[in-house]
Amino acid sequence: MHASFRPGEAIINQGEEADYLYVLLEGEVHVTSSGAQGGPVKLIRTMTAPAYFGEIGIAHGIPRTANVMTVRGCRCALISGASLLDALSIASASGSLIATTQSRLARTHPSPSSADHRAPSNF
Repeated sequence: MHASFRPGEAIINQGEEADYLYVLLEGEVHVTSSGAQGGPVKLIRTMTAPAYFGEIGIAHGIPRTANVMTVRGCRCALISGASLLDALSIASASGSLIATTQSRLARTHPSPSSADHRAPSNF
């Protein structure tokens, strides 16, 4: 499945249920977060295609940890959370995917304990 988004449109909102992994095929997005404690919203990163986002909530079974809003119009491929988890039950996640997910989670929800950032069991 594919979806297109206009400039300035929210793709993901922090706190929502994690339903899809988004593969950014065209365009650019800003990723912002208020963190786990609900502080001020901060720009975490700008992502330009090709890229992906939305894996943290699916992999860890938690609500979305960040907001993703288009800077320019975007086109994304959507992979359902169930499909992603099914694929990961057949073939283990790459070290790169695990490291990226852990790094992104640490940026949006820093914790004094590194144990909070371990890879989920299905990775």
